[in-house]
Amino acid sequence: MDRRLCSPACLVIFAILVSSCTGSPPAEESQVDERVPPPSESEARVGESEIEAAINASAIESSGVGGAPVERSLEERIRITSALGRLDDPLWSVRLDVRELIDLDARDEADAVGRMLADTHWTVRNEAAEALGQFGTIEYANDIANLLDEDIGRVRVSALNALNVFHARHQIERVRGLENDPDGNVRLMASVLIAKWEGYDERVGAWLRQLKDVNSDVRFETLQAINLSIYGELGSTVVELFDDPVPSIRRLAVMKFRLTRELREDFVDQIALLLADSEPEIRYQAVFVLGSFSFRTEVKRKRVNAVLVLLLNDPDDDVRAEALRALGNLGATEQASQIADSLVDTNVDARRQASETLAKLRSPVDTASLFEVLEPFVVRIEVEYEYRPNLPDFIQQPAGSSGAGFFVRGDGSVVTNRHVIVGGAGLTTGGMAVDWLWPKRVTVITSDGERLSTLDEIWLHPELDLAVIRPVLESDRKISYAPVQPYLPAVGDDVIAIGHPRGQDWSLTEGNVSQLREEMYDPFDRKSAVWIQTDAAINPGNSGGPLFDLYGRLLGVVTSYLGNSQGLGFALSVRTLNDWRWAEEDEHLVWRVRR
Repeated sequence: MDRRLCSPACLVIFAILVSSCTGSPPAEESQVDERVPPPSESEARVGESEIEAAINASAIESSGVGGAPVERSLEERIRITSALGRLDDPLWSVRLDVRELIDLDARDEADAVGRMLADTHWTVRNEAAEALGQFGTIEYANDIANLLDEDIGRVRVSALNALNVFHARHQIERVRGLENDPDGNVRLMASVLIAKWEGYDERVGAWLRQLKDVNSDVRFETLQAINLSIYGELGSTVVELFDDPVPSIRRLAVMKFRLTRELREDFVDQIALLLADSEPEIRYQAVFVLGSFSFRTEVKRKRVNAVLVLLLNDPDDDVRAEALRALGNLGATEQASQIADSLVDTNVDARRQASETLAKLRSPVDTASLFEVLEPFVVRIEVEYEYRPNLPDFIQQPAGSSGAGFFVRGDGSVVTNRHVIVGGAGLTTGGMAVDWLWPKRVTVITSDGERLSTLDEIWLHPELDLAVIRPVLESDRKISYAPVQPYLPAVGDDVIAIGHPRGQDWSLTEGNVSQLREEMYDPFDRKSAVWIQTDAAINPGNSGGPLFDLYGRLLGVVTSYLGNSQGLGFALSVRTLNDWRWAEEDEHLVWRVRR
């Protein structure tokens, strides 16, 4: 696949965001590396009005850029008002709630926090210094510098950290006085600031020139030398390299920019432009940056959410998975339906991340949509038995049987119950089943009606009543399968079971987790497993089918039901399934079909 172009949905981002881009003007023609040919017209980014509509529909009006007030929910406003009221409490432990203003990023209340620099208790003064440093309120630099005379080393470190954020180089002489401080952390931080500030103008000036050098090697080597966690003020110049014609420089620029904190939101539009880059690694880095920090304004958060949704169709597997993770970090609850579509992504990591994101957002998928997404994972298993003339009198020889199973790997591996394959009935807690019947032929039927023959070798786990069979597939056949992860539900969680109860193919039943029961299945090696008790309707034909939660996560393998009870079924937890690895070298677990 030609990597010069990403999906059309990604490429069109450029024209929409460039109109609102607030960064520096493009470099002059003399700064362009003449050794790198300009992109052809076919490689240029283009724009579409439908993408602009998608972004604008998710945004809310805000007056001004950068100067707009922080938009807060009622709950946040109540929390801020309450925290401000506690700053005057006579108890220092209550006044310490100034740290809640940090959690809420309440930089609009910097004046109230600034008054706490004169608090009578050192812990409150320390928290106030940290808050003002995070808020970037440079007007308090001199007041914070006074904390360098404190007796408490932790306060001095917090003051130094804040001065670093403020780039308060005019305080260098006061910092020099701490080079021999008795506190090692203070000495270390002081030495870092002195090394940074001495000759600062000359050093930074040289870097600024080199970052704009026409020689791409100079630009690349300069980028490598800069630590933006210390020289964050160079971030705006590094952002200009997001449009560099050399992919390795663009990639390094965004990786370096990840180290900044206070500048990220100021350049959100420039970062978003990288989502249309022709290099998948650069798109990945851009998504990572956008999903790794919180936005102070709702309008920017919603814009980014809308743009990231476009990345769900990116041709690169890692980019799609990272976009899903970012949507979870950004709280994109309004995008739950698009995220749910990724539960059937061609890449298993993206499918796994989709369910993780839905769970993080607490956004369950409606049952009808979930069934449509999960149905292709589930199969029907038909077994034809070999005739056995010497069965006990109480056993009637059936011609065959059927049950459920589901794909768990790209090679077509299907997990089901052991008793579906060899007969007998596994006990509720996974006790060994008796092999009364021998399969002569095992067939897997997919949700679209395709009938697949299976390999002769079957992996069986007697104690856990598990079996793994492998259909014979064409070399280019792609299988959509359920990622096996050690999820463990909580009592009361909603669950669904998909199977073929009494021949009613691909039936869905809903219920709750009634209890989790851990019991030992191998007393000699002291191995135990977890069974999920559920009131979802379980009947013959459900055996071997999957149990899912409403985020699309696989929870367990439906194992049994108590025939004389109602609402009492069991599934073996996928946590136990995840611990069982079937492989050809496990000869004691391999059972060969008799022909």
